[in-house]
Amino acid sequence: MIRLTSNIVIDKYKFAGVVNCEVESGWDMLTDTAKIEIPRRISWEGQPLVFGQNPILKKGQNVRVNLGYDDNNKMVFEGYLTKISTNNPCIIECEDAMWLLKQSIITKSYKSVTLKTVLKDMLQGVIQFEAPDVNLGPFRISKATIVQVLDELRNTYFLKSFIRDNKLYVGLAYWPKLQTEHKLSFLNHVVTNDLEFIRKEDVKIKLKVIVIKKDNSKVEYEYGDKEGEERTLHFFDISKATADKTAGVEIERLRYEGYRGSITIFGAPHVRHGDVVNITDEFYPERAGRYLVKSVATSFGMSGFRQKLELDSKV
Repeated sequence: MIRLTSNIVIDKYKFAGVVNCEVESGWDMLTDTAKIEIPRRISWEGQPLVFGQNPILKKGQNVRVNLGYDDNNKMVFEGYLTKISTNNPCIIECEDAMWLLKQSIITKSYKSVTLKTVLKDMLQGVIQFEAPDVNLGPFRISKATIVQVLDELRNTYFLKSFIRDNKLYVGLAYWPKLQTEHKLSFLNHVVTNDLEFIRKEDVKIKLKVIVIKKDNSKVEYEYGDKEGEERTLHFFDISKATADKTAGVEIERLRYEGYRGSITIFGAPHVRHGDVVNITDEFYPERAGRYLVKSVATSFGMSGFRQKLELDSKV
């Protein structure tokens, strides 16, 4: 019989069992989060774990969450303790290394700057990063946290940010070198789903391309179907011809025939956002396909071990 097993480490303390654990992870979330439920009155050698004048668990401590079956555990979260509730069971809330980037306020102004320079100046060795060579033009930071700046980069320049293995990745939503491909079958792996299979001719896409000029002014172009699903792309100082070509490629990519929605699978294989899932359907073989994973919601506890995968475009 398969056993659920966990190894959760907070600071130097190890928890072999918890009431429940939930982890939310995705490239469009900025911050991955975890919630760990433990009994309220638990103690360590007579010292209270979360209550009293000198509790063992405190804000800012390192947290690592490893979950699996039969002691074959995989790390599904790494970060910091950010909040402890007074409920029963007690709920420990955690954030990944983005929490570190929320602790200081910075002000900076550039007449013209690259993304890498902004990140280097902001991070100052706090965390390693990877980013493409992108010219941002004039750029100003006024009394903002690093995470607020990353959010601005996401909203204005369409540059995604996430933490993976304590390293900050800025720019792409999907990094090929971080990807693992998993084979999943509806018969053996999928517990539930809210998928909808849509044929290519039924897909309607309305694409907006926003081009930011060197003087920070913006030009907007629209493509595709007026009544379609809206998507937006941001670029810095590209020509109209380049915008037209890029929009055509993107619309073609989004008009794929395949599944939209999410699937819930068991706890294995361990899937991370950015991975590729190769789905086979035993009853409808023609609906097989490879899909990018946008986000993963993991739940572990008395109700079992599940991963809810939000699918993105077809590969």
